[in-house]
Amino acid sequence: MSKQEIKNLYNTMLNSGDLFEVYPGLSGDWKLDKDKFIEQYNLNQEFILDDDFSDLFLSKEEDDYLED
Repeated sequence: MSKQEIKNLYNTMLNSGDLFEVYPGLSGDWKLDKDKFIEQYNLNQEFILDDDFSDLFLSKEEDDYLED
């Protein structure tokens, strides 16, 4: 994701109120938060894409089975 797309995500989260729910330490000012937000975004992406972590996700079939 480009830096502009990350900034757009930040602004979307700010406008929806989710930014402070997910990142309570941020200020709501992109200029002050951008380094911390981009760093956290990249860490989250690494975590999500980690092969060991992917085992924690259920497939659609597994999820549907558990709901029954």
